[in-house]
Amino acid sequence: MTHGIDTDFLAAAEIRDHPYHRLADALLQALLADGHDLAVAPQTLAEFIHIVTDPKRLLDLLLAATFQRAGMKRLITNNERDFKGFGSFEIVNFLT
Repeated sequence: MTHGIDTDFLAAAEIRDHPYHRLADALLQALLADGHDLAVAPQTLAEFIHIVTDPKRLLDLLLAATFQRAGMKRLITNNERDFKGFGSFEIVNFLT
């Protein structure tokens, strides 16, 4: 059987310091041992990234990762500060 998982379960299963880690990990191991599948929606992954990274940069992080993976070297933005830290883009500021 396939089980859809929510972010709270994913976070608890993955983050060892989470207060419910042992419970979530035990369930995860039992499901996998019994041959069950797990389904993760893109929204779950986006929310998970939000939880484990700085929430102020979530969308910038996803955007930078997408563009970097696609091989883009330049990024047009007026929020240079938000992307400068990634160190992988030439920033083109359209306001200057």
